[in-house]
Formats: sequence, structure tokens, C-alpha cells
Amino acid sequence: MKQFKYIIFITPFLLLLGCEEELRDTSYAENFPSPSNLVVDIDIATDSSGLVVISPSAEGANSFMVDFGNGTDPLIINGGVSVSNVYDTGIYTVTTSAISISGESIQHTDEISVLAGCIEEEMSNKNPSEGDLNITFQSSSDLFRGLGSISIAHVDNPSIDFSNTSCKVQQFVRTTGCQTYGGALLFMPSVLEVSATGKKRISVEIYAEQTAEVTLLIPTTPNLELVVPITKTNEWEQIIFDLSAVEGQSFNRFLFYIDRAQECDDSVYFIDNFKQIN
Repeated sequence: MKQFKYIIFITPFLLLLGCEEELRDTSYAENFPSPSNLVVDIDIATDSSGLVVISPSAEGANSFMVDFGNGTDPLIINGGVSVSNVYDTGIYTVTTSAISISGESIQHTDEISVLAGCIEEEMSNKNPSEGDLNITFQSSSDLFRGLGSISIAHVDNPSIDFSNTSCKVQQFVRTTGCQTYGGALLFMPSVLEVSATGKKRISVEIYAEQTAEVTLLIPTTPNLELVVPITKTNEWEQIIFDLSAVEGQSFNRFLFYIDRAQECDDSVYFIDNFKQIN
């Protein structure tokens, strides 16, 4: 009788021990496949809202972790679920990880370009004594002065894209009846010296409704007249003037013309980022 009672006492202990060993056994997870064939569909809104929808899928994945690449915390989502994020204008690297139930993971990266409106320009500098010339037309004080009935105005960027994300630009209108010498004057509060070691080129971005020729006249001895064609229409184009021919000279103004000496026809041009470059 005592032996029978002893067996009854130890049997529950053995059962409990068996259950504990089963709970510790994670070998079942090894039967699940590793994640593979990770595909990430990315839909970028075209309405300047900055909305981006990310939809990952993969074989053998139980969940996904998405790092949006804009400094926000990564987000973990279940399979079959999309996630959205609103970005500012810029270029970002999105990193997506597919994770299996056993914890194995694979990664995929995508570089995305998001256009979510204009970007406020940096402050201008049109005083050579304070650094390189860099006129962004952020404010109306950056505007050139119209000559010969040329109309100059401070306006919104007519075409915001990745070639020009500025909010404000300068408008240049060859108003009907303007003088053939009509152009624009940039007067600088100090002289700009074209030195052997400094930046000797001027870059300017132009948005034009028609092709034309741009003339930059520099009052040196003798005057330097540089002519560069506008070759693109209805998009921003960078044109460059080389000042190497007046190296060692200095001046405090530029004269800027579009289709100089041609009949004025109400043609409209937009000008931005007039600056020195290497």
C-alpha cells in the first residue's frame, strides 16, 4: 500500500517536468523557411503632398520592418500590410527588412525622390566683400533693376522640380514697346575681382517660353560681352558665363540682356540662382 501511494505522488512531478521540457523546445521554428524574394512596391504621390505608400512582400516572411530614411523611428508591420509616410521635398533611402518567424531577416533598399513643394532658399549674397556672389532671389531686395522698359518682378517659381526647388524667382518680361537696349542691371555694393585662384564663372538658371540668347556685359577694360543661348523651353536650364578673359580685373555691376537688340514681344523669362562657381 505504501508503494502505491509513492507512485501516485511522483507521477504528477514527472508530467510537469515533461511539460517544461516541451515548452523549452523551440526546434519547431527551424521548420519554417528563411525569408526570400523580398519585393517592395513604392507609390509616390504626384500632387506635391509628399505622401509615399510602401507595400512589401516576401516568401517566408512573418513581418516587415520599414525604415523611412527621414529620421523617424522604423515601423514593424505584418505581412500583407502597406504603410504610408509623409515626406518633405528631398531624396531618401528607404530600407525594408523581411523577418521570418524564426527571426531571420533580409534587407532591401530603395532611393526615392519626393517632391512636396518648394524649399525656402538660403540667404543671398550680392556683396563680393562678404563672400562669393550668390543671388537666390529669396526676397525682392535681390531683384535686378529693369532698364529700357523691361519689366522685372519677384514671383513664385513657375515650375518646381528637382532641377529647381526654389520658392521665389525673378521674372524678366520683354514688354512690347521696350527699348532695344532694354535689359537688367545688377549693382553690387563692393567690387568683384576676378582672381587667378577664385571662382571665374557665373552660373544662372533660366526658365523660358522660347529659345533666345542671353548676354552678360561686364564693364571692364575693354568691356567683356558674353553670349550664351537658351536651348530649352518650359523647363529650367543652367547657363554658364566664363569670366577668365578678365582675370585680374574688378567691377561692381553686371548688365544682363535677353535677345538684345531684338524687337520686344512680351516674351517672359524667369531667372534664379545667379552665382559664382568654379
